[in-house]
Amino acid sequence: MITSNIDVDNGLISVAIGTLQYIEHLAEKDVTEETDTDGFGKITQKVRLWLKFDSKRMGDKARVKAKPYVACKRDVLRSDWTPIRQQIVRIGLGRGKLIKCHRM
Repeated sequence: MITSNIDVDNGLISVAIGTLQYIEHLAEKDVTEETDTDGFGKITQKVRLWLKFDSKRMGDKARVKAKPYVACKRDVLRSDWTPIRQQIVRIGLGRGKLIKCHRM
């Protein structure tokens, strides 16, 4: 089950239920590092989850985007699996205090 909204237009929303098919530990060359949404700190993506949803429409945009990558790794990955990457959520605690939650 997805626990946060990833791409609402694509059906990857909180409480969407799929079956975990594969946990991919990324090779060093595939590890990505992005600037956090607030511009402070880095997000290092070292793991990617691959889920299969009952509805073919859920995650279809993510699957299209990942199609060339899946084709290169067709011995491990399948084209009907949807890649899920790490998300960062900030939760306000009041009085200007925030916690940062890393979610898959």
